[in-house]
This record gives sequence, structure tokens and C-alpha cells, in this order.
Amino acid sequence: MTVRELLKAIGSQHTIAKRLGVTESLPAHWIKRGAIPLRYWQGLLKMADEKGVEINLQTIYQVCVDGIREGDSI
Repeated sequence: MTVRELLKAIGSQHTIAKRLGVTESLPAHWIKRGAIPLRYWQGLLKMADEKGVEINLQTIYQVCVDGIREGDSI
């Protein structure tokens, strides 16, 4: 799973940005970097839970580690 796939499972970039109180371009930046800053993980987990998507801390951690390792980019 990539950062793009993880975010897509949770919602649109617009929805994620709005719920987290960040600019809409920030989730796109995470996709480009291949990692999501730790301070947003809890919010993403809450959104995933509300949507019934099975994502946990280990999932986000692994996606970010893999993305950084592989130089994941758009």
C-alpha cells in the first residue's frame, strides 16, 4: 500500500485536508514525499474508523517506511 492508496481509502484529499484543518495541497505533498507526518496519524485513524476502513498505526507506519525507502512519488 502506498500513501496515495491509504489516503484514497480514507477519503478524498479535499475531505482529509478539511477534517485535519490543513491546506488541500498538504495531502498531495504527503503523496509526493511518500510519508505522512506523525502529528496527522491520529486524525487519519479516526477518519478511517468512522468510515469503517481497517487501518491501524502499524499500517500507517509501514506505508510511510516503505514510501521513504522506495522514494514514492507522484
